[in-house]
Amino acid sequence: MRPLSSASRLLLPLLREGATHVFATGFEERCLAYPRWLDENCPNIGQQRFLCVEPKDRTVSTYLLDKQQDLRRQLEGLFASTQFVQHAQLESTLNAAIGQRAAPVFIDISSLPRRYISSLGDLTMSLVRNNRRVFLVYTYPRRYYAGPLQRPSGEFDTFPAEQDRWRGAPRLLLIPGFDVEYANLIVCYARAHWPDDLSITWLFPFVRRYELYERALEAHLHLLQPGSYRLISQDVIGLCVRQLQTCIQEDQRPIVVCPLGARLVCASVSLALRLLFAEQPARHMMIVVPRTARYDSLRSEGAEEPLVEEIGVYLAKSQEGGDAAGGTVLGQI
Repeated sequence: MRPLSSASRLLLPLLREGATHVFATGFEERCLAYPRWLDENCPNIGQQRFLCVEPKDRTVSTYLLDKQQDLRRQLEGLFASTQFVQHAQLESTLNAAIGQRAAPVFIDISSLPRRYISSLGDLTMSLVRNNRRVFLVYTYPRRYYAGPLQRPSGEFDTFPAEQDRWRGAPRLLLIPGFDVEYANLIVCYARAHWPDDLSITWLFPFVRRYELYERALEAHLHLLQPGSYRLISQDVIGLCVRQLQTCIQEDQRPIVVCPLGARLVCASVSLALRLLFAEQPARHMMIVVPRTARYDSLRSEGAEEPLVEEIGVYLAKSQEGGDAAGGTVLGQI
């Protein structure tokens, strides 16, 4: 991914013709970083379409709900025409907003819940089939707070929920974040479901901001065995997709992927598995995302400059039989 400012020469002509932008209202300041960039830089703002996904979660404190409502009001102040939708209606609403225009789609996942990002591959494939260019936008916070950011509830979302049909132990690809409780929980979950011959491979996302990689690694060092972990790219989606595909294709065992880190990694996992499903429809592959017990406090503050990468190109090339991890106009830096 690259900063929006360095990609503006390529982006502005696309925006001038009109585009559709998808956001999500969260609790953190960074959910407004991309809308604010558009407000300040986008030409022909009247030709843009704005959709905002409103996550519904009952495990949120009143304090955070108030923060979310305040951020929603600020978004409406930027773009009064914003259409607010539930996740279940996103694809149909998005198609209606695009209509017959050959307009690009920009999806900002900075505050999109991980359970929604896990279905991103299907949504992107649908858009690519209709000849849409699809761009992913992500904003890092300026600073994450110290200590555990949140705690798991013990429940999980699975995509798709097929594990009961599987025979034999799968291979677990575990992508950790900062909070070790989630990794402990998923290991216990996996061993309870598949006690015999379970294989665990740890994939640590390597980030340009080295302190984020270091924080995740240090939190999980006591769980690692020699040779049990690898590095994957977090900030270059095309490279991460290729790395995940290579790792999964090393054998033909069922695959369970658990992305616990940044939403960027969740997006790469969704895209990689969608590509592999297209090539191997009979292969058993599943994403597991632990649910959070309750959101009571903010986990970060501030926002860096939003990043952007074109992701539809990977799915488009896969449909053409090309190299899904090849170059792209707004891909690797």
